[in-house]
Amino acid sequence: MTKELIFAGFGGQGVILAGKILCIAAMKEDKCVSHIPSYGAEMRGGTANCSVVVADEEIASPVRAPRHLHRAQQAIPGQV
Repeated sequence: MTKELIFAGFGGQGVILAGKILCIAAMKEDKCVSHIPSYGAEMRGGTANCSVVVADEEIASPVRAPRHLHRAQQAIPGQV
């Protein structure tokens, strides 16, 4: 089972906290979790989003190197 959720709102509404609470509850049930918060540039009242993934199995890292880094590594002999 894998569930992907996005919490969205404005700063101060508890969007990030809601995602953290879900993650903590899932971890107590021995689930694997991923929590990625995102904030707007504004000081107050800006956008706030939180992506949460809850799964029975290990979750792959959502971080990926930009394409130009992959090409640069392929161009250097001996690099993997």
